[in-house]
Order: sequence, then C-alpha cells, then structure tokens
Amino acid sequence: MVLASLSRSRAGAGRHALLLLATVLACFMAVQGLRTPPKIDGLSPNTKLSSFKSTFAAYTSDMSRLPLRTSYSNYLTACKLPVTSFNQARANNFQASLKRVMQTNSATKLKHVAGLNMFSQMSFAERARYLGLRPSGSSWAQTTSANAAMLRQTARFNTSAAEAAAESFFAAAAAARASSRAAPAQEEEIPDWTLVLPGIKNQGGCGSCWAFATAASTEAASFAQTGMVVSLAEKQLVDCNRENNGCNGGNFPAAFDYIIQNGLTTSTNYPYVAQQSMCPAQLPEIVSRLSSYTQLPVNDEAAMYEALKTGPIVVGITADAAFQEYAGGVFTSDTCAGPPNHAVLVVGAGRDEELGADYWLLRNSWGESWGEGGYMRIARGSSGPGMCNIAFDPYQVTSGDEPLPPPPPPPGPDGGCEDTTITVTAKTSLADIAKEYKTTVARIQLDNSLDDPSMQLEDGRELRITCPSGVWSEPYGVWNNWNAANAMVAAPVEGTCPEGHYAQRFYVKPSQWYTAGAWTGSTWVGQVTMTCSDGTEVNIDAQPDFNPGWADGALAQANGFTSVSLKAGAAVDSLFGVGAQSGGERLFSCPPGMVVTGIAGGASPGQYPKGWVANLQFRCSNPFGTEGEGAALFGAMLRAPFPKVPFGLSCKTHTPSASDTWQSIASKYKVLASELMRSNPQIAGRCTANRPVFIPPCIDGVVQGTKVSGARTASARAIDQNLPLVQAAAAAETMNADALIAAAAAAQPAAAAEGY
Repeated sequence: MVLASLSRSRAGAGRHALLLLATVLACFMAVQGLRTPPKIDGLSPNTKLSSFKSTFAAYTSDMSRLPLRTSYSNYLTACKLPVTSFNQARANNFQASLKRVMQTNSATKLKHVAGLNMFSQMSFAERARYLGLRPSGSSWAQTTSANAAMLRQTARFNTSAAEAAAESFFAAAAAARASSRAAPAQEEEIPDWTLVLPGIKNQGGCGSCWAFATAASTEAASFAQTGMVVSLAEKQLVDCNRENNGCNGGNFPAAFDYIIQNGLTTSTNYPYVAQQSMCPAQLPEIVSRLSSYTQLPVNDEAAMYEALKTGPIVVGITADAAFQEYAGGVFTSDTCAGPPNHAVLVVGAGRDEELGADYWLLRNSWGESWGEGGYMRIARGSSGPGMCNIAFDPYQVTSGDEPLPPPPPPPGPDGGCEDTTITVTAKTSLADIAKEYKTTVARIQLDNSLDDPSMQLEDGRELRITCPSGVWSEPYGVWNNWNAANAMVAAPVEGTCPEGHYAQRFYVKPSQWYTAGAWTGSTWVGQVTMTCSDGTEVNIDAQPDFNPGWADGALAQANGFTSVSLKAGAAVDSLFGVGAQSGGERLFSCPPGMVVTGIAGGASPGQYPKGWVANLQFRCSNPFGTEGEGAALFGAMLRAPFPKVPFGLSCKTHTPSASDTWQSIASKYKVLASELMRSNPQIAGRCTANRPVFIPPCIDGVVQGTKVSGARTASARAIDQNLPLVQAAAAAETMNADALIAAAAAAQPAAAAEGY
C-alpha cells in the first residue's frame, strides 16, 4: 500500500501551520476596540513566524490594556463561550493566561507560539482533569493533585530559561542530526499516518487520554491490516477496562491487554461521553482487536524514528502549562520535566526548514481548535528521554484483525449478482422486492416501464430485476395506501455520483398540503436534492411547482455522509431535521469504509405533482477503492475536519428523565428540537430515560461547527414551539429570517461549553 509521505502532505509545514494559526486570531478580530492589522484574516503562505508573532502581540497587548471585566467578557463573546454573570475567579485565570501568552510570544528565540483557548479560564485543578496517564497502582487523587501543582508551578513563565532551553535543545539536535540514523535523506520514508485515522477527537474534562491514544493506535493498526478507516469506541475502554480507571486515568499495558482480550466496537455503536458509566452486559458488535503490543527501546528517539516507518507510536508525555497553551510551531519547554502525565499518538516526523527544527507530529485528543488543528509539532533530535519525555515509554501495536478479502459483487437472492426475471401477483409490493434483491423501487419501475403507478400489477406479470450498483438501503416512506398496494411511486428517480465522487450536500424542502386551491400547512418532505463532490445533482421532487423558501434547509459535509438521520412512516416525514416532526425515528448507516454516493425514490402516487417523497433509498460505496493511493485518499477524506467551534469546546450532555421529551430538552438548552435529534443519530432519535443525549453542536459526541443552513428559520422555530406553520409562513414574510437564523446559531456554541 502506498501512503503519501510527510514531505508531500506536509510540505512547507511551517507555512501551513500559520494558516491553521489563523484560527487563534479569529476571536480577537471580532473583539470590539482591538486593532485589526491589514489582511490579518488571510495570512499569506509566505508569512514568517516572526511577523505572525508581532501581529498576534498587537491583539494581546490591546486586550491586556482593557479593564478585566471588559477583556474577559470580550474573550467569552468573541470566542463563543457562554456569557453569564461575571466570574472573578475565571476572569483571574484568563488574565494570567493572557499574560503567559504575551510572554511566550515575545520570546524571540522560541520556535512556537501560544494562544488563548479552552484552558485559558480554567483553574489548575480543572486543567489537571485533562491529564489522565498515570502509573499502575497510583491513586487518582494523588496524581491529579500532583498534576495541578505541576501546572501551577510551570505557569510561572521565565523568558530567559525558556529561550536557553530551546537554544540548548536545538543545538544538541543539530549536532546529533549529522550522524543520526534520522538523516535528511531518510525523511521521505516516514508515511503520513494521519491519513489512516478518523478525525481529531475531544476527550473533554475526563482523564481518558490513555483510552484515546490506545484506541487511535488500534485504528491505525486495523487500517494496516484491512485497508479500512474505522473509528473505535474510546468510551468502551473508559467504562469496561476495569484494570484502568476510566475518567480517573489509566496506563497503556492494561488498555492494550483489554483490547487483545475483548476487542473494540465502533464509536457510533458506543458513542463517547466525557464521563464514566457502567459497562453494558452485552457489548455492541466488536469490529477490531489487537494481537500484541511491544515496548520500544526507552529514551531512544532514533529507535522511535525507525519504528515510525511501520506505524504510529503511543507515547506518554509530560504536559505542562505551556503545553496546554500551545497554538503552533515547533514546541519546546524548559518546565516539562517529571513523570509523563498525558497520552498522545506519534503519527509523523519531519523538519520545518523555515524554523530549522526537526519535529515529531503528535495527535492529541483535545479537539481540533487546540494546537495545529488538534496536532502538535514537538522538537525532535535529542538524546535521552527527548522533549517532554516523549521517548520515555513508547509502545507500538499489531492488529489482530483478519485481512479483508476482495469485495464481492453486490449480492442478489442467490448470493451472486445476475440480472433475473421474476413473476409477481397483483398484491406484490415493490418495496419488498427491492429489499429482497438489494435494489431500489425506482430501478424496478424504470426497468419495467412502471412510471405510471396507477397501472397496478397483475397476477402473472413478469418483472426484470437488474444487478444493483453499490449497497442500497431499504426503502423509507413506503406508501401502501390509496390504491398503491404495489408501493410504486410517481416520477421515479435513481441517481448516483460519478466514479470517484460522493455526496457532499443534501437540500431538503418540506411538502405542503394543497386544499381549496391554496397551500396550507407544512407536512412531510417534498423534495430531496443530493449534490456530489463534482457538482453533479440528483433531484427527487414531489412538488415541483412549490417553493416554501422559509422552511427548507441544507446540510453540507465536505468529507461525505456515513449516516443519514430521518423520520419515516408511510412517507418520508423529515430528513436531517427538516420536515414534519412525526413518524418513526430512523438512522441509516453505511457499512464501514463507505459513504453515501446515490439516492433513489419518487413521489407519493395519486397526489403528484402536489405530493411528498416516498420510497427514499440511499446508496453507499467506496468512491476511491481500498488499495494504494485511493485508500489513502479515502482515509484523508474521512478524517477531514468539520467546521470548527473556537477553542476546542467539549460536548455537553443531558441525561433525560422519564418525563423528558425532545421539546423539553430543547427548551432547557435553548436549541431547536430538530437540531437536537440530528445531534444524536446514534440513538435513532428516540428520547430514552437515563440515556445521555448530546447537546448541539455535537454530533455523535464530537464537537461540530454549525452546518445546517435554512432549517433554523420561522418554520423550524414554529415546529419547536408547536405553532401552526401557516402562522410561521406569515411571520417569515414580515420578519428578518436572517436574524432568526443568527440568533439560533449564536445560542448553540454557548450550549456546547463544558460546565462553564
């Protein structure tokens, strides 16, 4: 298998990092009263670290001159953290963090920059909760207390000591580089292991870094064996690995032993919440396990470099205050001594020529808004334990997964894939035939000239069934009433993305009742348009003459759709939260290693062109293949980041009571019920007592950006408030709908903050 090398995917890593660091500046540009240097919102790839530091210093300097109440309030508002009554203790934490950031970025001999982030307003005890690597037999209370004391001590930034330590390290690294096995000519040999992993995750305020690092190493090992990118369940380790202590910390050997003996399910089957729960008596399907693990030679970065050629490396690291405030560049610290307290995964190694520094690339579990998109480049090349003890206790794992056989052709009723002819009766349901032959109702109708559903089937009618392409879902919204016992649709459509492309956007329009010559209330889904990554569109429109304008919505995901949440009964009631809030909740998930690449369906018979979408089906496939560069490209796509919420907010959860409904929870957290259901596809929309639900903008426990446009309009608000939609339509004509959308969007990041 060919994997892109770091030299290709991270060419000009220093310049690329500056683009990522623009995120750090985003909140400051929004703060009223702070200067805005020209073009700071679009850092040039040619911008040097020194000019970036000076520009960033202008913002922090202005911030420091504001009264504390003002600067702290601006920090919360601009960075989309919840603004509540003034909290003196948190404001003091923020002020101290701001001072350290300014000191760090004024140190001219450092090769990294610091920034304000989610840790900026936390106490040291709260910060310590994010550090969960601890030796076997040690108590969590003692470890956490020691970590908090260490963070407090290392927060006393000393510019001279920090610069001296950096100079000393890089000088020693330069001397070692000349004779090391990690010579410049060999840099090309390190693969980009970020390509074989899912996106950056966020452990939240739970000491579960050990679970995230070991699960990530298992994900990478599984890819090496199967060629498939998989996201494994860290929460299973938190809850079920009894040799470790869940949110109270753990160690690598105990975690590896558990995965060897028990395996792991997917993060979709067992979603992450930043708290420890009871291990279920029956675990979901196990999809991956390890066969063995190896402790690499200790205090030997050269040995680590050689091992990294075959796969990522799990390491413990000593995370100090400077580590938590890292924003970009090649990191060094003079205070990250002592036992390792945080677990990360080494996924690459390279050299930043602009900075003149070799580095290890670390995958962290503090969200995408920490560091360089969730990653850190830390200085490499010393003897001994390395910077922040990175070489003190490294491990590598081997997958126990069975290699995947070549994918078989799509199955037919006999296990193969051949066109066939069947004989049906007058009562035959095409939906049943589609499920049996793994095809679509629309394809059966199109292949047999059944585009007029009023025709009805007759006893003895022969139907041609063609071999399906890809893997199709069951039909959703099967309409078997009103003389439509054959479950046909009007205007049948089956469309797929061109080879090498996949669905990136869904536009959804609700249908409308049409009585007495006028549109009245909104009901089910009236139109679905899928847009592929090349711009190709597939459109299923049951009401081509109606455009609600104020009730439609669009959902876009650059890295494709692995699942689809909807409500469906005798029709498609809603899709991605757009449409009526009735019907049974459904979740369609593609098989592992596939994304949505097609849709099929049509209009309800008898009402077209004033009907609703019925027999909606989704096609899944791997658009790039499972070998070579195609596999790497697909892996990169699956790990592509979602839009960011500033500063790595953690997912907020709510545990429903027996009396809770989606409406009551939505009201409590000031979010839309449709958004709340979309954020919890892992429970198929059912609000169940004592089963935690994620509060938007989280999806499957991962903090997301706000991605639905249009659904937060007057229609959606009326649904959540149980108002007649005709009233919402009238309101939309007289009110500024954009203001409604903005208000709902602004409320969401506040609801996602963890415990502030």
